[in-house]
Amino acid sequence: MPVSPVIATINATVPPSIRSIKWLALALALGAVAATLLLLGRHRDTPAAPAAPAATQPVMEQPVIIENSGGKARWKLRAAKAEQGSTSMRLTRPYLEMYDDRGQTIPIRGDAAWFDPLARTARFVGHVTIDYRQWHLQSAEALFDGGSGQLHIPARFLARGDRVTMRGADLTVDQPHQRIMVRRHIRIEDQR
Repeated sequence: MPVSPVIATINATVPPSIRSIKWLALALALGAVAATLLLLGRHRDTPAAPAAPAATQPVMEQPVIIENSGGKARWKLRAAKAEQGSTSMRLTRPYLEMYDDRGQTIPIRGDAAWFDPLARTARFVGHVTIDYRQWHLQSAEALFDGGSGQLHIPARFLARGDRVTMRGADLTVDQPHQRIMVRRHIRIEDQR
């Protein structure tokens, strides 16, 4: 395409320093337009109204759950607080009381637990302790089945009695049948 004689005359008469300023000004103007379009595009992506806050789960302070059978309490579960999830409750500082056939309490504590109210099961985690008569048991996890009355310690445990220490893993307490089974790594030490 031929250049008009007027433009060719102007380009020939404009000194090179002015021509570079002209290109610099054009580049700055295009940069400003691009930045404006970018900011406007970002502004359109943000919602006009603030987003609704995420739905919070119901929180209960100091809940107590009791299961009775034949007019007697089988077990009682308490916690400092409970947060309701879709299928289970997350308990903070749970405390479970199981009762033996004589009515004696078997307390179970943990840092946290997940309780499924439909299955009547609880998974205790953290520093789990169980006290029964002269025995004090410690573990990192305990699984409680309220329907069967069984307590399962799947990981390692340490149990101390008056003069006996027992270590092992995979312990099951079948409370209704008065049985204790240790399936792995059993070691019993007499402290006399």
